Amino acid sequence: EEGTTAVSAVFLAPPDAAPAPAAAPKVEEAKPKAMEVSMDLTLDLSQPLGIGFRDNLEAKEIKSGSQGASLGIEPGWRLVTLNGESLSNSKELVAKIKGLKSGGATSASSSWKRPAPEELQEVSMDLSEPLGVTWAEQLVVQAVLGQAERLGIQPQWQLRRLGSEEVSAPQDFESKLKVLQGSNGQAPKEVKLTFLVPSGGPQKRPRTEP
Repeated sequence: EEGTTAVSAVFLAPPDAAPAPAAAPKVEEAKPKAMEVSMDLTLDLSQPLGIGFRDNLEAKEIKSGSQGASLGIEPGWRLVTLNGESLSNSKELVAKIKGLKSGGATSASSSWKRPAPEELQEVSMDLSEPLGVTWAEQLVVQAVLGQAERLGIQPQWQLRRLGSEEVSAPQDFESKLKVLQGSNGQAPKEVKLTFLVPSGGPQKRPRTEP
């Protein structure tokens, strides 16, 4: 319209204005890996397994009265190999079974991983001396000496909790232990350690007095 002038404007931020810092990505604490035990089973290729698998070949559901049910397979079991060959997904499983059948095979050996039944053991650690444990990954005990040996801690046990706090790695355990030991004279004399003992693994030995 007459008498109207369009004006474009450009706004500049002050030179000392810094961009807002990007939010740091959230890192979830690693969870201890569940222990597993191996199972070897012979499959009858002339009948369906009757098992519903997830993509990683973990059994999701087992049909009642099926071959899988009669073999004792349960949800959570994971198929690892068939006739000695590693499998990673359900497509590979289907192709392997078809190949065996076309070659005239009527049965196949299979290897499974299943979660180990959990049994927990608690011991009381004296904070005035080192525990005496050599750790593997996931806080699995490799070797024991000193206090740990006296407490009956065994190789293959997996530490789950320090007091009431969950721990997931050797560094996590050491840092939380230092906090307890350096509480300006207010630290407790003992702290409870909770271990996961694998099924069939070494049990706690009786504590021996020096």
